[in-house]
Amino acid sequence: MKNIINFFKSGSPFLILAIAVAIIVVSKIIELKFKDIAMLFQIIGFILILFGLKKLLNAKFRK
Repeated sequence: MKNIINFFKSGSPFLILAIAVAIIVVSKIIELKFKDIAMLFQIIGFILILFGLKKLLNAKFRK
């Protein structure tokens, strides 16, 4: 669990955004059969997009 948390704290914002987009695409694919799981993936993807954008904006304006 600590490895996952450390990855998101030290990972590149673009990599986090790419992971979020991949999760959302997968959730759209499985939405027809598993609506509840797809909704969970969409929520996780949305949270990751917000986290990635926050990291990206902090990195841009910190300089």
